[in-house]
Amino acid sequence: MHELPDDIAQLSREAYAMPDGPTKVTILEEAIRIADSRNDLDSAFVVRNDLITAASNAGLPEVKVLAFSWCLSQFDSDRERFGYYGTESELLWKYKWVVGGLTSFPQITKVQIFEMLADMRRRYESVGSTLHAVYDEERSITMTIADDAACKAAHKQLLKTPRDHFSNCSACVQDRLVSHYKYFGKYEKAYDAAKPILEQRMKCATVPHRTYGKIMWVLYKLDRLEEAMKLHRRGYPMIATSPGHVTYVDDHIEFLVVTDNLTRAVRLTEKHFPVAFASTDPSTRYYFFKTVLLLMDCLRDTKTRTVKMHFASDHPLHDAKDRVSVGEFYAWLLAECRSTAAAYDARNGNDAKMKSLNDLPNLKKEMKPFPFVNRG
Repeated sequence: MHELPDDIAQLSREAYAMPDGPTKVTILEEAIRIADSRNDLDSAFVVRNDLITAASNAGLPEVKVLAFSWCLSQFDSDRERFGYYGTESELLWKYKWVVGGLTSFPQITKVQIFEMLADMRRRYESVGSTLHAVYDEERSITMTIADDAACKAAHKQLLKTPRDHFSNCSACVQDRLVSHYKYFGKYEKAYDAAKPILEQRMKCATVPHRTYGKIMWVLYKLDRLEEAMKLHRRGYPMIATSPGHVTYVDDHIEFLVVTDNLTRAVRLTEKHFPVAFASTDPSTRYYFFKTVLLLMDCLRDTKTRTVKMHFASDHPLHDAKDRVSVGEFYAWLLAECRSTAAAYDARNGNDAKMKSLNDLPNLKKEMKPFPFVNRG
């Protein structure tokens, strides 16, 4: 194992002591800058390897992909130098995080995504993997790009493939099973799949955090609103303070909108919109904006004129008092969502994102009021 120089080691220790988030990533990037300035490839490799994890936990997929690609390239170019014990297995483990995040970027083509998935498969095969993790990622990717036939095929293959040491933890695999059934509208199966998580027999760093939002919608569709509201109360505090968890917040806002809790939905939007807006993950921005678009549409129906929202001074919606017109905010969100949906659909070769966007008004027709009572 390479021993880091004192100054880089100090920055690495500082980052390790920090909670997940952009600040931790910035500290590691400074350490990498120093290593790169000295052409210290070994230190740059060690710290970039740590950056992959930090960026993943902070919700910064672009940083994660770039750091991983650099490390993988160095590893392939000189396995003797960078192949100390555990390095290959660690990179293969992190390959799942990277390939699964490629769909977030509409400029990355389907060909590029599946070429990288094929490379991941080849590398896993070379070390004797059962490919359980590969099929897990393939199912997730094909679901994201709305290739339903390929998604079902990957799901079928996954179910008959044994787990191995590259498989995601049991809680993550179960959470993805919930996502699969929810995506195909099999709400009873989704709820049954979630039971081990809801009963706290399965958990990890992000489960049940991300599971609660999915099951709230499932319970909403099954007309079990009281249970859904309990999950909102329990689940939202788990994700409320971590920037990396903003990608799960829109599930809670959407649930509040469709249960006619608009005041609380606005409050959560005010709190989390700046983080979502600043996100470098296009999918995080898109899904958050799409949910807020639904909220603004409902507020237009109630004749609400303005909401509190902070925009930077160079943004067209900036207001010195941080008040934005609901109508103008709606128009801006609609334009942003249409642009992103069109880009995703062009890449994916279908109209799934635009169709989902155009179906938003129908959610208002299905609204099921259920009051959120503030318990202090």
